[in-house]
Amino acid sequence: MTSGAARYDVGLPSGTSAAPNLADEPNVIDDLGSGKADRVALAYLLVAGVWILVSGPTADWIARRMNVSLVAFELVKGLAFVVVTAVVLRFVLRRWVRRVEAAARTEHDAARRLRQAEHERAAFLNGVSHELRTPLTAIVGYSHTLDRLARNGRDADALDLTDRLVANATRLEWLVLDLLETRQLHDGVSQTRYRCVEVSELLARIADATDFAGRRVELAGDPVEIDVDVAKLERCVQLLFSNVIRHTPDTTEVAVTWREDGDDLVLTIDDDGPGLPEQVSEQVFAPFVQGEQATRSPSPGVGVGLTLVDQYVRLHDGEVTACTRSTGGTRVQLRLPRRQPS
Repeated sequence: MTSGAARYDVGLPSGTSAAPNLADEPNVIDDLGSGKADRVALAYLLVAGVWILVSGPTADWIARRMNVSLVAFELVKGLAFVVVTAVVLRFVLRRWVRRVEAAARTEHDAARRLRQAEHERAAFLNGVSHELRTPLTAIVGYSHTLDRLARNGRDADALDLTDRLVANATRLEWLVLDLLETRQLHDGVSQTRYRCVEVSELLARIADATDFAGRRVELAGDPVEIDVDVAKLERCVQLLFSNVIRHTPDTTEVAVTWREDGDDLVLTIDDDGPGLPEQVSEQVFAPFVQGEQATRSPSPGVGVGLTLVDQYVRLHDGEVTACTRSTGGTRVQLRLPRRQPS
């Protein structure tokens, strides 16, 4: 299924102007290792120096008081020096190892995030290039044909091409608006305007305006009123319908149901298609995440559809889930509060 995640910049991570390059990142482990080695060497010299300055007079005083052979005492002193040095170095090196391990984990996580950002950027550019190219190619082609037909006076054919131009231009407009809205949601500047709407009427209107390309769609539910941002809820449903059309065969049956559950509205969209790809089932609402089938499609999508759905639902203090049904196919379920605080 087409997917996307919340709070994510479009194209590149926030503040990034180019593709991340690991070679440009400072080597935290090398810097930490060289600095720590200098400090260990300095600590060793300090310990040795203090030992030499203090141990000589002390050993001489103890040897005279205890009538012990100076040679034997020097041996004991040397052994004590080795033990003390080993204890100090062990303490210092243990702390050093812990810091190096922490630095290694930090650097590993940073490299993983950079690789993920690069992967998402590539997926985004691939999806956008296909999504923009398809309607633009159609618009340019239809425009040239329309021009020739107009010159030849063939108004019936020109009218059909005009309808196609409008459809492709609308598709292109929605794509651009989705990308802009994703950016606004990321920046926290998207606004919500609530008003009361009857759910069954809203869903019937959207379904009537959608070309399901032969798929059988059934709507079932009692009349329910809900306070929502109508434009955003309409876009949620449009994106979910588009998701079904993109990723299921033409023979798919789709069931759209809704019901009251306490103070909430539960809207469910079931289909008997192939279900969620295993590789995206755990992160279906993450940005730019798509299954292999979607990426091989002639029009793979941008990968922000379910991201927008998730973000719109969150704006309404609701939640959305997606899973593969036990009987096959996919279930997407929205839970929205029916009343918004004044």
